[in-house]
Amino acid sequence: MLISEAAWLAFAAFSGLRTISYVPQIVRIARDRKGASAISYPTWLLWTGANVATAMYAATNLNDVWLAFVSSIYALCCMVVIALTAFKRLAQRRTKDLPSRSSEDVQAATPAASPIPSSAGADFSTSPTSCPRRRASRQLSAQMWRGVVDSRLRGNDASVEDRQSVLTPA
Repeated sequence: MLISEAAWLAFAAFSGLRTISYVPQIVRIARDRKGASAISYPTWLLWTGANVATAMYAATNLNDVWLAFVSSIYALCCMVVIALTAFKRLAQRRTKDLPSRSSEDVQAATPAASPIPSSAGADFSTSPTSCPRRRASRQLSAQMWRGVVDSRLRGNDASVEDRQSVLTPA
């Protein structure tokens, strides 16, 4: 094997690894919830410019299609990182600019006689029982049902007043 063949083989191997190495960075940016603050625009713009310049030089001066192609792929990956970072930072900025609801706003929106507790500051995950309002609603439904059943067991028909008495807080 000649030195030029070994150099081409090393170039091809490391070019493949380099292209694959962009994937973890892109995935981390995509998953980041804090605006991808660890990404430096100047660094990625410099790498993009260097890759574009290498691709153009390889295509025009060296007539090396392979080098021009892989340098273009590198530049494309850098542009994906820059675009994804810009998107994440814009989304982060928009969520910061949204007015947050204070506990007074939440309490003002909740009727005074409501038996449902205020959910200010609560963590709403995807579980239906983790939402305080849903949990309170289910508890009220169960209390109302028990009140109706108890009323019927006593021989009374569950009237509207019976149901209302179950709903009013003690």
